[in-house]
Amino acid sequence: MLKNNGLTRGGEEWPLHELRELLAHFGRCKPNRIKASTRLREDLGIDSFTAVEVLVLIEQRFNCRLSETEAEKVIAFRDLVDLVRRKGTKNL
Repeated sequence: MLKNNGLTRGGEEWPLHELRELLAHFGRCKPNRIKASTRLREDLGIDSFTAVEVLVLIEQRFNCRLSETEAEKVIAFRDLVDLVRRKGTKNL
């Protein structure tokens, strides 16, 4: 169980691992560096072009559609996790 990041819900960690791995790749950092409050642009250096790439991969991986308006509201990792939990599905 994940601790001290405010992202677990009833012990469920989905989709934390997958999103952390994805952002770590694009942010060129280790996944354990990404916390709930980690900001995608300021802390990970994900620019608007890279953000589009990330969102396309998220839509494919989690079988969801994310609107531009929804994507613009994502500032921190916790925002992204909440959005994917609302819109995505588990691909087991």
